Amino acid sequence: MVEPAPALRQGGQAVDFRGETHLTVLERMGLIPALRDLQTGGSPIRFVDERGRTLLRLPAEFAGGEIEVLRGDLAQLLYERGLPHTEYLFGDSISRADVDTWSTGRVCLVGDAACGATIGGMGSGTAMVAAYVLAVELARAGDDHRTAFTRYENRLRKYAKGCQAGGNRTGASSSPPPPRPACVCATACCPVRCS
Repeated sequence: MVEPAPALRQGGQAVDFRGETHLTVLERMGLIPALRDLQTGGSPIRFVDERGRTLLRLPAEFAGGEIEVLRGDLAQLLYERGLPHTEYLFGDSISRADVDTWSTGRVCLVGDAACGATIGGMGSGTAMVAAYVLAVELARAGDDHRTAFTRYENRLRKYAKGCQAGGNRTGASSSPPPPRPACVCATACCPVRCS
């Protein structure tokens, strides 16, 4: 695990987990009880105009997903759970580039490095789903990491693109209106079946 920061990052915004895919993966990873202990409960959101008049209210359940935790709390939990099995390298980096394939040799990209889906609160959830699917495929493939990487990407690419598209709609709905009328509708990502 490569992290550009000199130590484990604390703080940051809240991370939302939504829908069957996220919750199934978190459950299979054994993280639901710990995440429930850490959850923030979300916060309602209020959009106002230049005079402070309320234009729109969104309840905490909408804004916070089914489980919402602070990014630093999630990082600490994953770090502690991964210590026995993971080598961490702090103070280093890997450059981000758009690539046709998410792996080369023995290196495989996960999360935003492979398929950024950050706008709309889907980035961390997508990364957790990707990490889980990659782990499943590595276990299934035994010593054949190339086969595992190919299966992982084949299973995740459509799901990730759906989450990216959802983020595009979210970004459009939370920015100032365009000069011409636009229709913005939110839809859920297609779930990935991990068995």
